[in-house]
Amino acid sequence: MHGPPPGITDDSTQIERMAAMGSLFENPVAFVVEAKTFIEQQPNTNSSSNSSSNEATGELGEITVDGDSASATVSHRRGRQRIEFRRTAAGWLVQLTNDQFEMNSGTTASGSGMKDRFSMRDRNPPDLLPVEPITLDEVQNSWKVSVDYQQQSAMSALQDITQKCGLTIFDQPKFAETLAQGVTVTLNDVSPVEVIEAVCSAVDLHPRYKAGAMALNEGPRTLPMVFAGPLIIEATQTQELIPNAFGRIQFQAFAAGLPAAVTSRFNGLYVQRDVDQQKATFAIPDLKGGDGSSLDTKFRSFFPVRASKSSVQISGEVEVAQLLRAVTNIAEFDGSISWPFPQKMEAAVLENLEKDATVSVGKAKVTVDRSTLNSASSSVGLSLKGITHKDLLVTAYDSTGAACNNTYVSGYANNDKSTASVSARGRIAKLDIRVIVESDRVTFPFRFPSIPLTYFEDMPEVLPELEIDGDVPISIEFAKFVEQNGVRSAKFRWTNKTNKDIHMALLNVEYFDADGKVLQSRESRPSGNRMMLELGKSAETSIFGQSVPEGAASGQATLKSIEFVDGTEWEAAGT
Repeated sequence: MHGPPPGITDDSTQIERMAAMGSLFENPVAFVVEAKTFIEQQPNTNSSSNSSSNEATGELGEITVDGDSASATVSHRRGRQRIEFRRTAAGWLVQLTNDQFEMNSGTTASGSGMKDRFSMRDRNPPDLLPVEPITLDEVQNSWKVSVDYQQQSAMSALQDITQKCGLTIFDQPKFAETLAQGVTVTLNDVSPVEVIEAVCSAVDLHPRYKAGAMALNEGPRTLPMVFAGPLIIEATQTQELIPNAFGRIQFQAFAAGLPAAVTSRFNGLYVQRDVDQQKATFAIPDLKGGDGSSLDTKFRSFFPVRASKSSVQISGEVEVAQLLRAVTNIAEFDGSISWPFPQKMEAAVLENLEKDATVSVGKAKVTVDRSTLNSASSSVGLSLKGITHKDLLVTAYDSTGAACNNTYVSGYANNDKSTASVSARGRIAKLDIRVIVESDRVTFPFRFPSIPLTYFEDMPEVLPELEIDGDVPISIEFAKFVEQNGVRSAKFRWTNKTNKDIHMALLNVEYFDADGKVLQSRESRPSGNRMMLELGKSAETSIFGQSVPEGAASGQATLKSIEFVDGTEWEAAGT
């Protein structure tokens, strides 16, 4: 194919591109079958790699029928979840939380996790401007708007506010009649998203947000939300694993109408329990059940922050354990979103990326230690004097003058020595280096409402006591060495000898040469999805993140500790 299919432009969505490509085949179904067969026959593909895909298959448990409705649990490698059925003229069908998320409708139920054209909208991120100094007053107030819509159509009101805050409205013609209704909304000194929420609520819709865009859903949200300064923070999905008393809560924070100096600052954000004064943080404390019980797993994860020139989308996930039957909801909690911003900076451009090239930035000095420049990705190592990498803001540019995607700065400081490493996609041609001389911090606190749980009645009343069949919870045996794409790894055979599903294990892995000499001894935490090994099951898997030393003839793994899916733990004696 020498170009895109007919009708495809840079603004086409991923689904539209796939549909257009499929139309080029006389028999798309036959092509897919043949392509899948071809891929499976390649030497670098096997059943273990296929099992790590995102496709979830499982075993259906006992079905309970109640009239035209039915329910059952499905056991699969990620846990056990409840699934519901509905009797129709065509027979028993899986009942989804909203029957209007077809690919061409652009709608989905909040909290369902189902994907549609809007959630799969895949466009190139904009070139964000380098971080500029900004005042505290601008951070706190530059996004505020006031509106007075008097019996104005919901569509014209949305067009007005989205134009002011730099959002586009995702095309959803099915809502044309609803959006033609008149609304009256008067708000002063609020965020643009608060205006959008009010307009949508007036016509029984609720919005979804992505960086630079919004779409619409029917009805109110099924999960709670709260405003915090320029941000709307919402719980977007809950997941409850039955009967493991474990769950995940996904959150999203979104703001529009922000100055570019703010959105450009979100090149990294951490979802964690407390505010970190050195970082941009989405602080979510230890969660509790509505009955006061602790649900903490100390696990927080975050997804890459997505930003446009005037909006930012932040997503994170918190795991909770011990969701017993008495826990019907997650209790309300106090959190915050907080980030530092520069008030005064010094700037310079480093155009020579050869070793020992130097540039002065105010009183600081930056010297190139190394550079690896490739068309796919690049990295530049820097030696710093007078500053540390925490004072550094860097934008990488290619030879056309466009900002490189995914610019990331890391480093360390040790006594008088300070270094930084800059990595980015594409070939770096120059670095825009900015040093923060003076900075401040802004924090937007929030109190998040109680989050309801759906399947608490299916959870156990108490967690079972640990039972072990034998001396150790997991038997681990070395299986073989394998090599894929030039990388050698070891495979071990695991057997879960307990009455609980296993999430993660801490091991000490040793590799030996032919004479039995230890070549390497390292700790490792192998884990894939939440469900690493179901009770009573065996699996053969690789120890990820460990390179096998040259000359290794065998391996051995010693179990140190285990975290079970229900949140309980086991430790070996003497650990």
